[in-house]
Amino acid sequence: MTPSQDDFTVLPDSPALRLGFRPFDPSQAGVYGDVDWLRKANDVSYPPLRIAPEPPPLTIRDDFEQTPAGQAPAGASVRVEGKGDAIAVTDQLTAGGRQSLQLTDARGLQQVYNPHYFYEGMNYSEGVVKNAFALRYEPGAIIQFEWRDWSKSPYVTGPQFALRDGKLTVNRQVQADVPPNVWVWFEMTHELGASPSASWQLRVTLQDGRRLVDAEIPCADKPLSKVTWVGFTSLAVEPVSFYLDDFLLTCQRAPIRRDP
Repeated sequence: MTPSQDDFTVLPDSPALRLGFRPFDPSQAGVYGDVDWLRKANDVSYPPLRIAPEPPPLTIRDDFEQTPAGQAPAGASVRVEGKGDAIAVTDQLTAGGRQSLQLTDARGLQQVYNPHYFYEGMNYSEGVVKNAFALRYEPGAIIQFEWRDWSKSPYVTGPQFALRDGKLTVNRQVQADVPPNVWVWFEMTHELGASPSASWQLRVTLQDGRRLVDAEIPCADKPLSKVTWVGFTSLAVEPVSFYLDDFLLTCQRAPIRRDP
């Protein structure tokens, strides 16, 4: 017999015996004593087992108001080389409130994908994911944004876009001209699950309310079934910045109804 068959009997040649362990008969465990005491124990009734429901999916909201200017926010991961590149909260520009996040590139970095800034640990696998934020860039900035599923190797990329030379590109196709030095609002939604959607929705809106993009976009890779990583990468090779504000990432198990 073995533990896999619920037999935990100590064998005669077990090293545990040489270490001083003394086997006991588990059938003798429990309440013992006189008849009245045993009856009292047997009369106890227990409520049915109740298992706590799973916690709701993690929601990330970051308006960068709680971090002192000049410091990196604590709620995400920051990768810089310290050679003039930086990721820090600033009070010089904001889409709303008092502060935003500034990501500054530099010349001579070892890795072209630095600096980069990302959120992880959400582990969304069911429902509709919504991601919204405000973005502002300086001329010369090159921005890559992606959702990823890092639970697989190689990782799978989901909704993504690139912003370079004022062109917003998705799946290598230009979607819109995005002007520099103004705040632009991005909103993306994508349905996950056992049969994830083969497309995702993208809305891009200027501060004055003009809609630059309102499109359903096919997944470039296979449909994304899980989200574990969302991040921004600066691909410029000169001192130039872009700014992030009012970041929201959430997953709703009920479908999201888009506004008309």
